[in-house]
Parts: sequence; structure tokens; C-alpha cells
Amino acid sequence: MFDKKTLLYLTRGKIIVSSSAKEKRKLYQIDWDGNDPTPAFKSIKKNLRANSAIVILGHDLSYVLTVQIPQAKINRSLVQSTVQPLVPENITIDNFDWKVIGENTVKKLKLMQVVAISGSMLNNLSYAAKVNKI
Repeated sequence: MFDKKTLLYLTRGKIIVSSSAKEKRKLYQIDWDGNDPTPAFKSIKKNLRANSAIVILGHDLSYVLTVQIPQAKINRSLVQSTVQPLVPENITIDNFDWKVIGENTVKKLKLMQVVAISGSMLNNLSYAAKVNKI
């Protein structure tokens, strides 16, 4: 068996699919309604026999922010409460993540990059992947 990689780039109306196995590469796009990816994932599963995929969310499906947080207080709850007023979706502990990308040692601040997705979109993506075994 050879190594196969599938990459899905999701935007509100299209899923761009890149699949490679050894030296063969397939690139195509699938239209979808921007809400339920289940039918599109079913097509990807059928056509590519993909068992796993890397999913990249486009800017119209996710929120990416940079915030500064005091160094001594970094925890999930603090990041959530800092980001919530900046995002027009309900941010819960399950639908965002962050990474420290810098720090200001003089002001004792950490520079954080935060990515968030709506809870309903995350649920729809998770369900589509689960039922299609991707």
C-alpha cells in the first residue's frame, strides 16, 4: 500500500480537493451549500476512497485573530473571554484554539493567534466526517 494524502480546503460555497498518491495528484472542486458538507464528503469518499483528510477552513468559515494576553494568566477560559467580544459567533471551549506567536517581556504580554469556527459548522463538519468515515 502506498501513502495517500487528501487535503480539503473549505469555503462557503466550494470544497477544493487535493489528493496525491505517490506521484499522481488529483485536484478538483465540489460545490456545496455552505452548511452541510455530508453529501460532498460522501462524493470525496466514493471517488478517492479517502480514509482521512486534512481540513483547512477558508476565511469565510472561520475567524482568525491576534490578541495580547497577560503572561501569568493564560488559560483556555481567559482566551475565550478575550476573543468572544471580537467574534460574532458564540465561542465555547470546543470551537476555538490558540497558539502563542510572540511575547512582550517588558509589558509581560503574550501575543496569541486564535482561530474559531461557529459551533454549528464544527458539528456539521464532525458529523460529515464521521458518517463518511473520513
